[in-house]
Formats: sequence, structure tokens, C-alpha cells
Amino acid sequence: MAKIVFDLTLPMPFVAQDLWRALTDWRDHARWIPATKVWITKPGIGVGVEFVARSGVLGLAIDDRMRVIEQDPTKMRAVVEKFGKPLTGTAGFEVRDLGNTSELLWFEEIEIKYLPRFMDKPLTFATAQMFKFAMGNLSRKGLKQSNLRALPDTEIGRHLLNEPTYFGLNFEMENKDELQSGILDGFLRQALVVAAHHPITVIKISYKNLGNESRLNLSVKTADRQSAHKFLEEFRPISRKHELQSNAGDLESVHNRFGTVDLIAVAPND
Repeated sequence: MAKIVFDLTLPMPFVAQDLWRALTDWRDHARWIPATKVWITKPGIGVGVEFVARSGVLGLAIDDRMRVIEQDPTKMRAVVEKFGKPLTGTAGFEVRDLGNTSELLWFEEIEIKYLPRFMDKPLTFATAQMFKFAMGNLSRKGLKQSNLRALPDTEIGRHLLNEPTYFGLNFEMENKDELQSGILDGFLRQALVVAAHHPITVIKISYKNLGNESRLNLSVKTADRQSAHKFLEEFRPISRKHELQSNAGDLESVHNRFGTVDLIAVAPND
């Protein structure tokens, strides 16, 4: 079988965290890799996500089946394992922070079944050149706009924008004022930490200050009903209710409908 092994270091005109967020949006790869479609076969956040990239034209296409085996937001490093036919092996990248720009290190070690070994060099050259073209395409098209950029300039908004754990999540926030209840702020952050480990599609956050107390509405839309159940199971709303009540607050309602979890909590303001 033929083997492709290479690594490339390329300058990129994007802030490192923005580039990291874009490259770990696996569906978006289809936007800048030519003649390629991508769909998720096993949704989730980080390690364990599986997806297929189909590349080709005029009915001649190859399905590249991949599984995320490493995704470290702190180091901005990700690795995928290729486990389909005819492609096997690993590929990955690291993003290096250069201030207003970044540097991308991309590496691949792939085996292609049914092709002879004398094809190693020409295939490696062609694959590396195709990847350089794809990165140039990404640089020209720019990064996909994200709802993360629409987060309000509040303490919780800045936390969501800058915390690498949440880069895979899609947030919608209504509020532009500060959440005045430290108890609800902590409750919200606990819920989001749990959500970051589940296949979440949209998280909606809104709250209202009512004089001496605040009311928080949190809606977590998951990929399916089973994911919503797992989120609730890990978050344990009953214990959170007791936790809030011990601080003169309350978890007023918890609903799980069609894979969307809605939580309403109240607590005194600081």
C-alpha cells in the first residue's frame, strides 16, 4: 500500500484562537477544501466525534472516515484517526499564537490501500500541494462568522468568548447588563461546563434582574433526546435545586422536551 507522510508549517492571517475554533469546526472544512462535502456521523464535542469527508467530482469520490482522538484547546492541538477504506492513519494540526496572526503546523501519516509503494512520493507531493491550496483558500475566504462574536460585553459574555472549553458551542444571549446574582452566575457556569462535554447545538441564555433577586432562563438544545437525558443526568438538577435553596434561591422548573432542556432558576442578588 502507498504511504503519505508530511508536515507543513504555514503562516495564517488569523488570531490563533479564532483559527483554532475554525479548524475544529469539522463541517466547515467543506467550505475551503475543494470538491469536498463533510457530515458528522457521531456528534459530540472534542474527542470521540466522528465525521466523513467525501472528496471527488463526477461520481468519482473517496469517503475519508475520521474520528477525533485528541483535541486540546489549551495547546490548540487536534488529531484525527482515519479508519475507513481505502484511507487509514492519522492527521492533525497545531495552532501557534503569534499575536495578531498565527502559525499552522499540519501533519499527516496516511496509508492508501490498493496502491503500490512507488506512488509514495508523487502522492505525498500532490497531497501537500492540495493542502497548501486549501489553506490559501481559507485565508482568502476568511473565517466563518460565529454567534460567539455576538456575545455581549459583560463578565459572563467575555468568559464565554475567551474560554477555550466553549469554542465548540453556539451561544445566543439576550442580555447586555451584568448578571447580579453570584449564585446564578455559578449555577450557569456549572451547567456550561457539563454542556461542553455533550453534543449541544445551541445554548440560549437570558436573565432578568427583579430588584432583590434575578431570574435565569437557560435553554440547552442537544443533538437528540438521549443526549438531553445524559446532560440532565450529569448536571443532576435535583441536587442543584437543593444547592440553590440553601442559598435562598430555587430551581423553579426543569423541562426536557424533544431533546431541548429548559432550566429556570432564581436567586438573590449580591
